[in-house]
Amino acid sequence: MISHFQQLAASSIQVKMNDLVETIERENLFALAFYKDQERLRKREYFSKNGFGKTIVITNTSNYGNVSLEIKGEKLVTMSDNELSVLSDNALDCRNKLEGSVVIMTNNNVAKIEPLKMAALVEATPNTVFVVHDFDNHHWHDHSIKCALLADIYAPAHLSDFAIVSRINPVIVPGIPCGTIQWTKQFLVEHLSEMLRGHRKHMPLGMHSYYGKFKFRNSVLATVNKCFDTVGLLKQDFHGRSPLDRWSEWINYPVHWIAPVFNDLPLRFFDSLISGGIPLVPISLKPYLNILGIPEQFYICYTPSDLLSVDEFVRSSIHTFESLGEEARLYRHAYVLRNFHVDELIHKLLSCAKTEYSI
Repeated sequence: MISHFQQLAASSIQVKMNDLVETIERENLFALAFYKDQERLRKREYFSKNGFGKTIVITNTSNYGNVSLEIKGEKLVTMSDNELSVLSDNALDCRNKLEGSVVIMTNNNVAKIEPLKMAALVEATPNTVFVVHDFDNHHWHDHSIKCALLADIYAPAHLSDFAIVSRINPVIVPGIPCGTIQWTKQFLVEHLSEMLRGHRKHMPLGMHSYYGKFKFRNSVLATVNKCFDTVGLLKQDFHGRSPLDRWSEWINYPVHWIAPVFNDLPLRFFDSLISGGIPLVPISLKPYLNILGIPEQFYICYTPSDLLSVDEFVRSSIHTFESLGEEARLYRHAYVLRNFHVDELIHKLLSCAKTEYSI
């Protein structure tokens, strides 16, 4: 213990963390916070009298592209982030298309449009509520701060430090993760029977995108890859594949290896469950899974020690999958479809907007 403590004390981690706190305290963020709160109060008064007009969901192929056009009686309008970017060049067009609406988008849409351009769009539509669901608040910190300033409602998807963004935005809505966004609800209903047919391979699936700066994650994947070549790094972007092709792959495996980049709860956790599988997650994610109320029998945690006996851990996990049977597969699928499908995410975000603005 003493040697490990000395190693930690000698590292730059503690100094860097303390530097961040001191930097925040040196910055005058009160002016930003005051501006955001005044806007919140003004918009609350406006919408409590007028209600919301349209609900507009900003889409792209990797975020909300598979949302339904009606959710629990609420009709939605979808708009691509390319279209929104073009719209932002004309203040009059912005007001005509967006004014009086609630606009739900992700941090990736903000990045695509560009934050400064997005700021001009927000300014051009003073009676519009912008909800930003931040898929990357666990690591893209500078962008998260910009999103918190731009958003009327800021929803970080991962359990992380909200101290900085809460100094700026008075409306932080945690607890809405990325969920599962690969397939439309209609697709899942039509292809449910395929999930229950056929024999699944006796190995895990876990092909991840490569991110050079996340060395620990890459080393975990490299370790597992020595035993199972179905876990590792993707050679091409999976977004270009058809929904059926991706679905067929996911339902072909009983368990799915999850390697977060920085202790985030990835989309693939929910993709595993909705395809009937069992996600294998690092034990560090358990606190957030408990907060979300996800049943413990839905996932299996691995520890650093399990990485030294990967084969044994995976085979035990597959045995658990098989012993739980078909009924458990259906239960996991239905639970995620009901609680964490993209449609439900949008419904939760819209409900937050209605509550905040007294609709």
